Amino acid sequence: MLDRGHEGADSQDARIGTTSVRMHTIGFLSVDAIVDCVGVSQSRRVAVVISRKALLQIMLGALAVTAAFGVLGALLNQYDAIWRIMWTCFSTAVAAGFMLPLSLMVDREKLRPSGLFGVAAALVIYALVLALIWDVMRLINAGRDEEEVAFSLLCLMLITPFGMLFSGLMKSKSSSLAGLVGLALIAITFVLMMFAVWWSGNWYSNDRFWESAWTVGGYGLLIVMCLAGFNTQRRWWPFAGVAAAVIAAGMLLIHIWFDPGGGPELFTIITSIACVVAHANLVLLCPKKTPITVLQVVTLGSAIATAGLIDLIVVMFADANIDDHVLLRLAAAFAILAACGSLGLIVLALIFRPIKIEAGVIEFVQMTVFCPRCRTKQTVPLGDSQCHVCRLTFNLQVQDPRCPQCDYLLIGLTCDACPECGHRIAAPSA
Repeated sequence: MLDRGHEGADSQDARIGTTSVRMHTIGFLSVDAIVDCVGVSQSRRVAVVISRKALLQIMLGALAVTAAFGVLGALLNQYDAIWRIMWTCFSTAVAAGFMLPLSLMVDREKLRPSGLFGVAAALVIYALVLALIWDVMRLINAGRDEEEVAFSLLCLMLITPFGMLFSGLMKSKSSSLAGLVGLALIAITFVLMMFAVWWSGNWYSNDRFWESAWTVGGYGLLIVMCLAGFNTQRRWWPFAGVAAAVIAAGMLLIHIWFDPGGGPELFTIITSIACVVAHANLVLLCPKKTPITVLQVVTLGSAIATAGLIDLIVVMFADANIDDHVLLRLAAAFAILAACGSLGLIVLALIFRPIKIEAGVIEFVQMTVFCPRCRTKQTVPLGDSQCHVCRLTFNLQVQDPRCPQCDYLLIGLTCDACPECGHRIAAPSA
């Protein structure tokens, strides 16, 4: 099968697939034939930004130097510089190892934003590691302890996977809005973390900045989950979850910075609404298949029941000890059902996901067909041609099946709706 649903893919080799075309004969009735299509890729090849061969050479060379200086450092323990050189080489090898898969992502059009974000983060992390190894802060008399550099390094490592995810979402047709919002919120989270690390010279005394960073990051993730798929699904009810997440985050930030007091009842209810809506939005993005639909209903019901029971417990027993209360046990049971159902949906979504084979601009030039008159198997060019045995004249044409609503490529479609926009697709004629 051939898929050109993503027109901007970098390059593909020649592909062989099977498609159904209509063969028009001169002087005879039209007949349908199943033919083998030979596709020849003529897409542009994007220059490799990062040489994987060079990265591999750097990694292996750095490991060799690490081993040499490690042995030398063990024999001459009094030389601190030897150990620094050894750890520098080891860090170089690790950085080159991480850059190898990132370079593969950079080579692919869909994954390029994620790969570029990862490459940039890896370079900054590598620079911070070198700063720690060589004690740069002390050398430049910055008046800072190495703990600040170490915590900055940990914060960057923490947000990098989310930054790569949101960068990739920006490239998606269905979730570009979610990716943009996610990148903005992750940037705010990182800035708050840096304030917590570097403000007033004591990273451990800036609790409000740390708590604000976790608040923005946590509720920002809920907002992104609510916005996932909005560009194509155009569902407006997830914005109720966005509003609930914003309100809950605002309430928590006010509590962190001003401590106005008050009970947790309203805050818990609003947070539970944001969680339920975010979870429901992701669950409903799964392909529409019978086993998935059944599991969707069970999972959504369990999640709603869990949130409702938690809200009830907080409202009714805010100041009581209910470690063994029946409502708490029920909430735990429904939470387990919702978690297992969510994992099951992930597995089923992977099994029933639409076939998406990346390709560039494919030009079909010939087909292998059986002549409908003499049944001779032969390879003929597209367009006007004729059987080389019985000289039956026919015309061969190839056209990709596409959604009439959004022009999404439908090769390999296993359901009756477009996976991109949800438009109902008529079953192909026999």
